[in-house]
Amino acid sequence: MTAQIPPAFRPFRLLAIDPGFAALGIALVTVEQRVAGKLTFHVEAAKLIETTKDDRKSTVLAADDNVIRLLALHGKLAAFYEEAFAPTNPHRHLPLRALCAEGQSWPRSASVAAKVGMAWGVLASFAASYALPVFQLSPQKVKKQLCGKLSASKEEVAAEVHRRTGFAALDVPASKREHLFDAVAVALALPVHPGWPLLAR
Repeated sequence: MTAQIPPAFRPFRLLAIDPGFAALGIALVTVEQRVAGKLTFHVEAAKLIETTKDDRKSTVLAADDNVIRLLALHGKLAAFYEEAFAPTNPHRHLPLRALCAEGQSWPRSASVAAKVGMAWGVLASFAASYALPVFQLSPQKVKKQLCGKLSASKEEVAAEVHRRTGFAALDVPASKREHLFDAVAVALALPVHPGWPLLAR
């Protein structure tokens, strides 16, 4: 992915997320200048964060289980963030300027919509904890920016992410890789966001 860079550009990082309650994709993406006048995006780290239902239905209320899973999700997000600034991370000196995520969508299922809302509550709390501004792009905008069409399939998005970054998510089961590809895709498409000039300053 390339984009025009402003004169005062300095390399920075983005925390890219494909939101989810049971499965969330997260990636640390570095935005750098590799070719004069252009930007390139590099996937520094990526992880699939999962939370599972407690199968002890007779002793654990669903509402209590949801809270436990949400707390676990927040903790895993925080751990990923902390790794970005670990002494062993060669990019730790680069600022992490924003959290970018696939935009909120609300399915017809009340149960699924509730879980989407809870997951976004965790993301908002996490972003506030680290003073990260949140930038959202709809799935359609991401597909249009990366693949040139609104109807691009998951496979086409994944292929384009791989073509532009070399990212393959080979350490994640094939059936779950879409969460990571979707997260990285948001970062690659972010230059179309109206707030991009504030990041690439």
